[in-house]
Amino acid sequence: MRPGEQSRGVSTVLDVTLCLLLVSASVLVVVTAERPDRSDATGADHAVELLGATTATVEYSLAPGARRADQSLVSFPDTEGEAFDRQSHGSLADLLARAAIANATVDGQPISHAGNEFERAVANTTHRRLGGLDHDWQVVATWEPTGEGPVRGQVTVGDTPPASTDVHAASVRVAVGPVVDTSAPDDWNDLAYRTASCTIGTLFPPDRGHLALLGDYPGDRLTAYRYRRAAGFLGTDLDGTLDEAAAHRANQRLTAALAGRVEPALRSRYDSPATAADAIAPGTVVVTVRTWSA
Repeated sequence: MRPGEQSRGVSTVLDVTLCLLLVSASVLVVVTAERPDRSDATGADHAVELLGATTATVEYSLAPGARRADQSLVSFPDTEGEAFDRQSHGSLADLLARAAIANATVDGQPISHAGNEFERAVANTTHRRLGGLDHDWQVVATWEPTGEGPVRGQVTVGDTPPASTDVHAASVRVAVGPVVDTSAPDDWNDLAYRTASCTIGTLFPPDRGHLALLGDYPGDRLTAYRYRRAAGFLGTDLDGTLDEAAAHRANQRLTAALAGRVEPALRSRYDSPATAADAIAPGTVVVTVRTWSA
């Protein structure tokens, strides 16, 4: 660990009905600082500490997922009401990471809109907590599980720093899904499949997905919708797996389809499968704080 780096544990737990935005119960996050000089020990480092140490409960509705859904994929007879209301609790770093997964896209197209109000609630809470800082700031939570591949998630809170200003930055890595097997891959094919499996497992944790598909309205249909949208984007057929609540088999189909897209993305970015395996972290969201003085 370099001088100025810190590590801490952050707990992440998420409501099963937030469209499979489901996270392991305990994770390790690592904070790394980047700054143009060592004289600034304030802004970014302090803001990252606040994000990791401050806990909050946010209230939101999943109703946008039903209102903006393609009814030809999954029908939603009701799109309003208390059945859509949810709460989530965690550190701000944790909540920002969840929001990045909640608004995940494939080729720039959102898988679902069910996390829209969740993202907005997390952004508002982050504004309230960091609003008292002496520096201007911006927080960006980024999920790039496949490098330059098709799947991505990002949440931005705050304004972009001016190009002419010295900017101080610190980052916290939040584990949000399974850990990819980084042992020496046999070839690009092997690594692509491992990466795709971890990515799909982060979007659709299969055990909890199985329970969600068997659960009550609207969680069951929001879950099915998310699966069907992802399958459509990736050009695969889930072949009745959702009717049987067979989330593991559905994940296998999505993984196989995504792996074919991941391989060329990894090849274009890294020199070898071994180099790529050391660099990627598909089960991790990076939350970065930038601070500057006006």
